[in-house]
Amino acid sequence: MLKDAQLEISRLRVENKELKLANASLTAKSRGGSQTRKTQNRGTTGSAEDDELVMTLGKKFAVMHELWVESSAFLKPRPPNIEADSTERFTSDEQYDQGIIAELYDVVPPKLHGSMENQPAFGKLVRLPSHLFRTDITQLGC
Repeated sequence: MLKDAQLEISRLRVENKELKLANASLTAKSRGGSQTRKTQNRGTTGSAEDDELVMTLGKKFAVMHELWVESSAFLKPRPPNIEADSTERFTSDEQYDQGIIAELYDVVPPKLHGSMENQPAFGKLVRLPSHLFRTDITQLGC
């Protein structure tokens, strides 16, 4: 009986996470339908397909690269003096932050680099899956 309850809780957590992602995607899509430039810049990265891609990349980035990406890593050009795999990136906090930005540019397809530099919604879409992922981890007590 306890095992069944734990399995049900686990299933509901997964369903909840999927629904939150779907909700965020639908919210981004609904904001993207506006005809004004100001609203489009606030809402999405440009298209619903790109929003889905950005959220998927955010999830992969959280798992494979960096679980906690600061919002300050977005809306910046690629750092010219550091590579993502350089050992120099670990010499100071500033270099570490620059390394994360370089990693983002390596992971994000070139067609979305403009969105990453100019649209605040891009950072929000990247960070949402990692936030949900961290929430799931803390709820499991890992």
